[in-house]
Amino acid sequence: MAKGVKKIKWARTGRVISNMSVPNKKVVIYPDQEVSFEIESWYNDTTEEEKKKNVTWILQEAKTKKEIAKKLMLSSAPKFVSIPKNLCGPYEYYLEASLSGKRDFYNETGLIIRGDCPPKIISSKWCSTNNGDDVRKTNFFSYGEKIYLNLKTEGLNGHLNLSIDVFRRITLGTNVSIRRYVNVAVIDGEINLEINNSYNWYSAIKNKKEVEEFYVQVFDPVNRTYITDNNNDTEHARFLRVKNNIASMEVKPPVNLSPLKVGEPDKNYMSYKYCKYTTIKMNDKLLFDESKLVKGQSLSRYINIHLFAGGNEKNKNIKIELGEKIPGKCENHKGQVFDITDLQKQGIQNPQKISRNAFSFENNFKYKYENDYIEFFKNYILPVPAAEALVPLATCGYQHILDIKINPDVAWAYHFQYDKPDGGYFRDIKVTLQNGLKEELDYSKKYIAQFIKYAFNIQIDFINQAIADLIVFYLESSADHFGFGIHAYHTFDENQRKPAVIMDYTEKYKWIARTIILTCVILSVLVDALIIYLTRGKGSLTKIGKVVSAVDKYGNKIAIMGKRKGFELIAPKITSYRAQYFEKQPDGRIAFIWFTIRRQTYFGNYNYKSNRNRYSI
Repeated sequence: MAKGVKKIKWARTGRVISNMSVPNKKVVIYPDQEVSFEIESWYNDTTEEEKKKNVTWILQEAKTKKEIAKKLMLSSAPKFVSIPKNLCGPYEYYLEASLSGKRDFYNETGLIIRGDCPPKIISSKWCSTNNGDDVRKTNFFSYGEKIYLNLKTEGLNGHLNLSIDVFRRITLGTNVSIRRYVNVAVIDGEINLEINNSYNWYSAIKNKKEVEEFYVQVFDPVNRTYITDNNNDTEHARFLRVKNNIASMEVKPPVNLSPLKVGEPDKNYMSYKYCKYTTIKMNDKLLFDESKLVKGQSLSRYINIHLFAGGNEKNKNIKIELGEKIPGKCENHKGQVFDITDLQKQGIQNPQKISRNAFSFENNFKYKYENDYIEFFKNYILPVPAAEALVPLATCGYQHILDIKINPDVAWAYHFQYDKPDGGYFRDIKVTLQNGLKEELDYSKKYIAQFIKYAFNIQIDFINQAIADLIVFYLESSADHFGFGIHAYHTFDENQRKPAVIMDYTEKYKWIARTIILTCVILSVLVDALIIYLTRGKGSLTKIGKVVSAVDKYGNKIAIMGKRKGFELIAPKITSYRAQYFEKQPDGRIAFIWFTIRRQTYFGNYNYKSNRNRYSI
């Protein structure tokens, strides 16, 4: 026989937000005011005498039913509840009345209660210990030190998936975001974040100052907005000061350190709410399983779905399915559990809603800017994904965000060759390399002749021109040895060997290769000069002889002879390339590959008085 309180209700005292409340299930109240609750009905077998007895009002944590407080009162007296602004937010309480003093785990005799107010950041501080003194004005941190951030909030209590963006303050220019911390929790109205990887900030900052200043912005990924303060400002915790010094190179994940003021942290993370999903599947892969939460596995709000649109994975249909236990069947969600709008906006191919519990899309995207090499470089230089979308999943029990990234089948290769070796191309795909400086050197001949005339006071133009020709030929012969190219390859076949498109950046922008080749020629001239100095001129005779024999248009008008004597340095034939691309690994992970291949045939010297001597390195 069932006895006791069957249901409680709002007693019409205090302000309730009706459009967020659910009759007989949940009451959402305004902050900082008392709202009353009373017994609505009793089980039929409860006697009139029992109804006059005292009842125990029990306040609990809604998700785990953990007891927070209880109070014995007259059954006819209302129970008043007040929630301050700092405890308003997604965090929910459960209130029930019990005749026996024990909680009812089988029937929903109580009501879910939470407070709601506009989300705000009320105060902020940077500390050297968890929730310690504000040291913004007294302390200079170093990169690699542990740094503690404290933010006091309103309307955010219970959030587990906020993001904190750290910005570098730029005095003249646009402030730059250098790091994003995700899955940041708000517990008891506070954010207390332990930052253990400030060393990573060091590499993200260019043109470092002696002291850098930083601040944060707090991002709500569900509503896709930045949280403001009372001045409607999104910039908080101004300013953390960090001097240009490395204290430690240790890097660890950030830690939420907000204290749980009621009892110890619960090891059971499973939600007992009716509106929820129990699993998330991507094709045959299980991304989320509620049963693991019972065993103490913590809940990560972000689920990363990283795909590779290449090889036999391209155009593959990806299906996301929620294993249901009535997801979305409540007044809050009304069947709307996910939103695929962002998939469509970001250009991911063929997104479709299959049912209220499932949607799909194709693992592909359309390359943009193929005729605009600069924009193509900006959008597809690796390891940036080609398309990225966030799909929030919202139920009363669980809220996840699917971070979907599609990585392109684009590859970038940078080739460098010396002395025109055979082969040595990325994936054996032969491409055109830019070599030589003929146009530039032909243009400079007359200026070189004029320089010789005035620098050395040679008044015979014929001699000036001959010397200029010799210099240009020497530089041309040096420049012809070097080859350089930058290429982008994309839309490969299933074996990832043959691309449909090759974009030649050094053909489009010739100055890139010519700058590299000119630098190499200058280095080559310096090496020749060093050889002349070290060999007392003997090492130069061969090269001079070759230059003279090639310049024969002057006939007998000028007699310049070079006798092959001494030795000639024989440099190796070198081919080198650096490549970067994405590749799917045997275990299913997507790896970013970046490597350099260098090959050379031999290195030695040629002695005109003896045999060749070669040795490989």
